[in-house]
Amino acid sequence: TPINLSVGWLAYFILPLMAATALAIYHGGGFRRKRGLPAFIPGALLFCTWIFFSLNFAFFDFPWPWEAGTGRTPNAILFFIAAMGLTVTVLFFDPDTRRWHWKGWESGKV
Repeated sequence: TPINLSVGWLAYFILPLMAATALAIYHGGGFRRKRGLPAFIPGALLFCTWIFFSLNFAFFDFPWPWEAGTGRTPNAILFFIAAMGLTVTVLFFDPDTRRWHWKGWESGKV
């Protein structure tokens, strides 16, 4: 069943756009912070990956793999695997040293 039009606009357009704008202001210098471009890239990649995955998943009527298969189910599974691969890469790969490790241990943020 389709959702209400105003709920659809809020969930699929307004809230993701507001979150993207808040993330850009927070990391992009905005009003208070001065951060370099490399600090912004991993967070932006994760945000865009998971927002695009979520919106695409919702747009194609939630093709869950455990429900009756549709033409979109294999695409959703492959898209999820790719999104997880990007997430693992952002969290565990350090391009400066070209090593795989948990980055939070070095900064003491864990």
